Amino acid sequence: MRRSEKMRQFRRTEIALKPSLRAVLAETHVADVAITWLILLALESAFWVVWPPIVRAVGFVFMAIAIMDVPYHSNGLDFMDRCSYWRCP
Repeated sequence: MRRSEKMRQFRRTEIALKPSLRAVLAETHVADVAITWLILLALESAFWVVWPPIVRAVGFVFMAIAIMDVPYHSNGLDFMDRCSYWRCP
Protein backbone atom coordinates (compact mmCIF):
# COMPACT_ATOMS: atom_id res chain seq x y z
CA MET A 1 0.00 0.00 0.00
CA ARG A 2 1.10 3.44 -0.70
CA ARG A 3 1.31 6.09 1.97
CA SER A 4 -1.65 8.10 0.59
CA GLU A 5 -3.88 5.01 0.69
CA LYS A 6 -2.88 4.34 4.29
CA MET A 7 -3.68 7.95 5.21
CA ARG A 8 -7.10 7.71 3.57
CA GLN A 9 -7.84 4.48 5.39
CA PHE A 10 -6.67 6.00 8.68
CA ARG A 11 -8.87 9.06 8.15
CA ARG A 12 -11.90 6.86 7.42
CA THR A 13 -11.44 4.87 10.62
CA GLU A 14 -10.81 8.04 12.61
CA ILE A 15 -14.04 9.58 11.34
CA ALA A 16 -15.95 6.37 11.99
CA LEU A 17 -14.65 6.15 15.57
CA LYS A 18 -15.55 9.73 16.45
CA PRO A 19 -19.37 10.06 16.57
CA SER A 20 -21.05 13.43 16.56
CA LEU A 21 -22.38 15.03 19.71
CA ARG A 22 -25.93 14.60 18.46
CA ALA A 23 -25.42 10.84 18.04
CA VAL A 24 -23.90 10.49 21.49
CA LEU A 25 -26.76 12.41 23.10
CA ALA A 26 -29.34 10.36 21.21
CA GLU A 27 -27.78 7.10 22.32
CA THR A 28 -27.43 8.07 25.98
CA HIS A 29 -30.96 9.51 26.33
CA VAL A 30 -29.67 12.71 27.92
CA ALA A 31 -32.47 14.70 26.31
CA ASP A 32 -35.10 12.37 27.77
CA VAL A 33 -33.65 12.75 31.25
CA ALA A 34 -33.39 16.54 30.88
CA ILE A 35 -37.00 16.85 29.71
CA THR A 36 -38.19 14.62 32.56
CA TRP A 37 -36.24 16.71 35.07
CA LEU A 38 -37.74 19.94 33.72
CA ILE A 39 -41.26 18.49 33.87
CA LEU A 40 -40.72 17.44 37.48
CA LEU A 41 -39.47 20.92 38.38
CA ALA A 42 -42.52 22.47 36.68
CA LEU A 43 -44.86 20.15 38.61
CA GLU A 44 -43.11 21.00 41.87
CA SER A 45 -43.48 24.72 41.16
CA ALA A 46 -47.15 24.27 40.33
CA PHE A 47 -47.63 22.37 43.59
CA TRP A 48 -46.03 25.16 45.64
CA VAL A 49 -48.21 27.76 43.91
CA VAL A 50 -51.43 25.88 44.65
CA TRP A 51 -50.54 24.68 48.16
CA PRO A 52 -51.11 27.91 50.23
CA PRO A 53 -54.68 28.55 49.00
CA ILE A 54 -55.58 24.91 49.63
CA VAL A 55 -54.20 25.08 53.18
CA ARG A 56 -56.18 28.24 53.88
CA ALA A 57 -59.40 26.78 52.45
CA VAL A 58 -59.03 23.57 54.45
CA GLY A 59 -58.28 25.58 57.60
CA PHE A 60 -61.39 27.67 56.98
CA VAL A 61 -63.57 24.57 56.55
CA PHE A 62 -62.17 22.88 59.67
CA MET A 63 -62.67 26.07 61.67
CA ALA A 64 -66.27 26.32 60.43
CA ILE A 65 -66.91 22.72 61.46
CA ALA A 66 -65.25 23.22 64.85
CA ILE A 67 -67.20 26.32 65.84
CA MET A 68 -70.40 25.40 63.97
CA ASP A 69 -70.56 28.85 62.43
CA VAL A 70 -68.91 30.97 59.76
CA PRO A 71 -65.39 31.89 60.90
CA TYR A 72 -64.45 35.54 61.24
CA HIS A 73 -62.61 36.86 58.22
CA SER A 74 -60.97 40.26 58.49
CA ASN A 75 -60.58 42.53 55.49
CA GLY A 76 -56.97 43.35 56.36
CA LEU A 77 -53.89 41.18 56.44
CA ASP A 78 -53.80 38.37 58.97
CA PHE A 79 -50.80 36.43 60.24
CA MET A 80 -50.72 33.99 57.29
CA ASP A 81 -50.80 36.85 54.77
CA ARG A 82 -47.94 38.65 56.51
CA CYS A 83 -45.85 35.47 56.61
CA SER A 84 -46.42 34.82 52.92
CA TYR A 85 -45.40 38.38 52.05
CA TRP A 86 -42.21 38.08 54.07
CA ARG A 87 -41.17 34.95 52.18
CA CYS A 88 -41.88 36.31 48.72
CA PRO A 89 -39.61 39.02 47.31
